[in-house]
Amino acid sequence: MNADEAYGIDSLNSAAETEISGNNVHVATSVGIFAIGNHNSILIEDNIIVPGPGSVNGGNGILVDGFHDADYRVTHNTVVCENPFADGIIAAGVYFDGTVGAIIDKNHVIMHNSQFGGMSLYGLVSSGYIGENKIEGDGAFALQVFGFEPQTTASSIRLQGNDISHFTSSVADVFFSVDTQDNVLLGHCSSLIDLGVNNRVTRHAWQSYERGNKGTRMRAKWRNFKGSWR
Repeated sequence: MNADEAYGIDSLNSAAETEISGNNVHVATSVGIFAIGNHNSILIEDNIIVPGPGSVNGGNGILVDGFHDADYRVTHNTVVCENPFADGIIAAGVYFDGTVGAIIDKNHVIMHNSQFGGMSLYGLVSSGYIGENKIEGDGAFALQVFGFEPQTTASSIRLQGNDISHFTSSVADVFFSVDTQDNVLLGHCSSLIDLGVNNRVTRHAWQSYERGNKGTRMRAKWRNFKGSWR
């Protein structure tokens, strides 16, 4: 499938059980697979997603963001991103009342010179599981959890058993922003920045980090991206 529009495949405001599987998505200017505003179970499985260079703030692999009763599973997908503003796989709680209990597991993500994350959780995301994924290439972060403000804290997310041994981070392998709380990191990482509250980690190495510029860039990305589809 070659998609010239902003999204390769989208599932918007769906109340039905949905499965998106077995697709090859290439050249999507914004997001390869875009599933937002959902109220039921959404399975995204066994897709190959290569968005290409994309647009400014684009070239993202998969993005999910739903209401609290949505049940997202993102598994066994291959994502290759080359846009410097791309995230590989995003679970967000930005547009609606929060994404709860998303499972993102057993995916293979390859990033090229990204200023963002291989897997990124933004905003009001809670009680999720990010596990057994393989993240390769290079970018700012292999894994990041980023709450935008106190009312959109990212919390109670379990990051476990992810293979980031072949990822080169320009900032840190794993990043928890200020507005994160009660998250758990299990598994090896070479560098960690934890600015949150009561996040629990295993083996790690600390680095200092200046919050302001990155936080501004993250918020700007979401403002621009939100305006692009509404």
